[in-house]
Amino acid sequence: MLEYNGPLTQKGIVEESMLSARTVRYALERLEGIGIVDEDVYFADARQNLYQLTDLAPQQAQAKADGGKEKACCAE
Repeated sequence: MLEYNGPLTQKGIVEESMLSARTVRYALERLEGIGIVDEDVYFADARQNLYQLTDLAPQQAQAKADGGKEKACCAE
């Protein structure tokens, strides 16, 4: 979602994805922990944070895709 819509607040992600706030919060914490998502202050409303993909996100996605191809290749 962040890849297509750009930076969003947690509330924006909840509204766009129709997932629960708890699920989105958990996912954002995990993604931030592994360096895929970055959290910044949302200046329009300092009570909220703005989430966006990091520069590492495309590299990690590609590495995962490449790893998946190798497994599929070797399983034959």
